[in-house]
Amino acid sequence: MIIYIAGPLFTEADQAQRRLEGKLISEIISDNDLNARLISPIDLNPDDDTPYASKDIFLNDYRYIKEANAIFYDLATEDSGTCTCLGVAIKRYMDHEDVRIYPVFSDSRLKRNGLKGLESSLGYNSFVVGSLKANDIEIFYSFKDALTKFKKDFKLK
Repeated sequence: MIIYIAGPLFTEADQAQRRLEGKLISEIISDNDLNARLISPIDLNPDDDTPYASKDIFLNDYRYIKEANAIFYDLATEDSGTCTCLGVAIKRYMDHEDVRIYPVFSDSRLKRNGLKGLESSLGYNSFVVGSLKANDIEIFYSFKDALTKFKKDFKLK
């Protein structure tokens, strides 16, 4: 099994969140003696400050996205790279490939003030949200909820 984490990596908060997600998924892999590989771009070449060409970044990430069985997405900021990654996975899903998609919109505004979730006027891209809804892919409002579903889907403790 290959598990991929997709999300923005540009702020300290983004980086901390990706590392937390990786830690939590790694614990599940360990606790279940799961034969799995976790791929998180935050961990690829962590001590290397060498700039990478856009082409190399795309080809590297694309390879993992095409191989992954489970992909977690942080879509709260609709980072363009994360959305591009989602598009690749949606195509795989629509082609009936073996991929589980765990999209997370962890924006606290979605559950308060009577807003209607992702159909609210917060400005979420309807094409991105629609790609999930049109394929009946469950949407999560926290990484914790997505992780719970992942454990249930793969019968993990």
